Amino acid sequence: MLQEGERGEKTIAQIARAHGITETASHAWRREYGGAVTRFAGPRAR
Repeated sequence: MLQEGERGEKTIAQIARAHGITETASHAWRREYGGAVTRFAGPRAR
């Protein structure tokens, strides 16, 4: 999800909607994990 935003092909709002979260939550994720070198694997990765 964060990588999608970094590519700049879609707005943050579009990406958030596609993943079923709020735009505010996506900004929180970016603050928390934006510099991490990991990939978001989705809810099944828990």
